[in-house]
Amino acid sequence: MESLEQDLHSIDILFRKLDKRAEKLYDFVYYYHKYMMIPRDYGTGDHLTAPLAHILTTIEEHPGLTITELAAQRNRTTSALSQAVKSLEKAGYIYKQTEGNNKKNLLLFVTEKGKHISQAHKIFDINDITSTTSELLKHCSVEELDTFYHVLTVYLNLLTK
Repeated sequence: MESLEQDLHSIDILFRKLDKRAEKLYDFVYYYHKYMMIPRDYGTGDHLTAPLAHILTTIEEHPGLTITELAAQRNRTTSALSQAVKSLEKAGYIYKQTEGNNKKNLLLFVTEKGKHISQAHKIFDINDITSTTSELLKHCSVEELDTFYHVLTVYLNLLTK
């Protein structure tokens, strides 16, 4: 009985130690997701969330992409991308076009309005990333930031296996 209590105590200590670190990651994911889902005006008067803006930019940079290709590039399901594409099309940012006689294969293109928003989004992101990096460099070295992004890459590889 005493051994079991010691084991439970050891487990509690180990859990608290590991959980303290993990909670930082959980909090980061929570707040970053919340930040990404805020509809923003990228300088055009239109409001889009960051995921929609990035999808729009991917279509702008790869005209004629199919939803399947877009899903592969953005690491999302075709179902999730279909919903995003519907939203972007409804707002007048993109349009679909069939490929030749193949009515099933829909190609995606940006409208002029979509191209304008995509370009504004790129400028916004450059400024935002530069500003964030400047703030981080007040507390972290360049090497620490490089390590952070390296760890993120490795972690993403673990999650996507």
